[in-house]
Amino acid sequence: MISAPDHLLTLEEWVALPEDNSRNYELQEGVLIANPKSHTFHQRVAMRLANVLYHQLPPGWDVVPSVEVVTEPEFPASVRVPDVIVHRDDIDANAPHLLADQVLVAAEVVLASTRLTDTVIKPVEYAKAGIPFYWVIDLGDPLSLVAYYLEGGRYREAAATTGMFEMREPFSLRVDLTALTRRA
Repeated sequence: MISAPDHLLTLEEWVALPEDNSRNYELQEGVLIANPKSHTFHQRVAMRLANVLYHQLPPGWDVVPSVEVVTEPEFPASVRVPDVIVHRDDIDANAPHLLADQVLVAAEVVLASTRLTDTVIKPVEYAKAGIPFYWVIDLGDPLSLVAYYLEGGRYREAAATTGMFEMREPFSLRVDLTALTRRA
């Protein structure tokens, strides 16, 4: 496990940290944040969301799970690791992280330990970084998705959707939310 540094980290210091897969790490305004690893149900929903999106994306777009996204490169830096992102397919295939302006959609599957961050802090941070769409998936019963749309530098929050989620801009996507939790 990475020990907590005694100062705010720069992006360069973040990149230089040793690899550690025992926790999920993010950087919030230079502060190293460590959360427990996600459980199976969370991972299943994120994996199925990525799969559904992959099969609907038009040419020129791609989807990846759990990649580092730099939301603030300047000191104090911020780096997030959304559960799923949609990005243009013109980036370096082996980039260690993406910049926020390369991301179209950032999606988070809410955990009890990340609810405040995912629903209060990240919408502000992602909007400031210019990510056009942010989705928050709540694993409650029924599973729901709240979509945030960037307008004038701030997010407009849509009502929670259950059942079928549809996006029409910049291209059409449909996600059957109930299918994300079904056992194979």
